[in-house]
Amino acid sequence: MSIQQFPRCAAYLKACNYNLRDETMGSANWAVCISEAFTDDELVKAGTISFETMTGPELMSEFERLMSVRHSRPKPGASDSLKAFIGSRGVKVSALKSDEDFWIVARILWPQAVTANDGGPLSLLHHKIKSLTKRQRQEARANLSRVPAKWRASQPDRIAQ
Repeated sequence: MSIQQFPRCAAYLKACNYNLRDETMGSANWAVCISEAFTDDELVKAGTISFETMTGPELMSEFERLMSVRHSRPKPGASDSLKAFIGSRGVKVSALKSDEDFWIVARILWPQAVTANDGGPLSLLHHKIKSLTKRQRQEARANLSRVPAKWRASQPDRIAQ
């Protein structure tokens, strides 16, 4: 059995600097190494891992499945990239408390691209904004004054000295 048969597990082990060509490691040994990626609570909640009753290849197959499920879940909240992108347009992202706040700001900054009917996960908003042309993205400057003051970053020329 080759660890390469389980690409997600192999990638995790490679990132942890394990020697994937080590001939002394069997599938059960690799399964023990992979189990370090999960908390005990996660393994109990999954309920499909049993080192006592499962063979090495069975464990590896199940860990491969768990890793694919674990990494396919959308992460809640705004990505750092989305925060940086909106923040660079003059919006104080720390003041945006919910996903809906991000959508509201985007509707104000890019009214032609993000309409009132748009909504959903922030990954969709991020994709919409990134798919705009450079010129469309720059139009946000003209609309920044329409963003509520509590969400606007302070302007450097307006700071009291």
